[in-house]
Amino acid sequence: MKARSECFICLLKQAHATAKIAGKNEEETKGVVLSVASILHSLDPEGTPPLLAVEVYERIGEMLNESDPYAAIKAHSIKIAREMVARLGEIPEELSPCERLAMALKIAVLGNVIDYGAQESFCVQEESKTLFETPWAKEAIALFYEQLLGAKRIVYLGDNAGENIFDRVLLGEMKRLNPQASIHYFTRGRAIINDLTYEEAKGCEMESLCTLVDSGVPSPGFIYALATKEAQGLYDEADLILSKGMGNFEVLEDSKDPRLFMLFKVKCEVVAKHLGIPLGGLVFAHSPSLF
Repeated sequence: MKARSECFICLLKQAHATAKIAGKNEEETKGVVLSVASILHSLDPEGTPPLLAVEVYERIGEMLNESDPYAAIKAHSIKIAREMVARLGEIPEELSPCERLAMALKIAVLGNVIDYGAQESFCVQEESKTLFETPWAKEAIALFYEQLLGAKRIVYLGDNAGENIFDRVLLGEMKRLNPQASIHYFTRGRAIINDLTYEEAKGCEMESLCTLVDSGVPSPGFIYALATKEAQGLYDEADLILSKGMGNFEVLEDSKDPRLFMLFKVKCEVVAKHLGIPLGGLVFAHSPSLF
């Protein structure tokens, strides 16, 4: 998805927010914002928002002299996510396999509420009150269930720190349905905003359900050309790909790959208008039929 004018404004807002999170005073924060503003004109106007974010966050890191200003927030998000998933409880055994998968997908997308790079904020607790009673994406879920049963190699593109705890529920259901499948869970190649890195994922007891992969990608979205050779090979060989989060959607939406399913919450007006979906809407779609 090509960046729109609003995306450049959003990047400036992110620069301001990141400086404040890093504890900078007003003058220092102003310096960060102005420095980011000075490079916006040199960014590729045809680029996707996650691609533009790479250079912007490099500049932010230089100005702050801090490679991961969101480290404490990410650790807190993982802690809170553990507590929330524990409160949600187990998926009822009496549900059919497809119904269990549908509930696990809802739990996973509930975790996508966690995002400090989005324009809008949402409350996980409030979202959970109505989510499980809402009929949702029945055709896409049925197709995902069918493809999951036949898949030997699966790639799961992760997103934000804390969200991965919700993803564990879905990973568990996927392994329950197809225990022979190998699942590779991709993390970001380095810290950017509150996206999950390999080291953070390693501490979250995920390895019994999947193989963690450092994708090498430095952007808040899986840009294939920036991935490691290992990650590219796993992506190419996958029978089924689950893309989690809006950043991954923004760089993959044009692929129309029949292996690809997208799961995310619409968290900015640009994406909402692009898809014709209300802000805050939940999306689970098969890539070829997204439009």
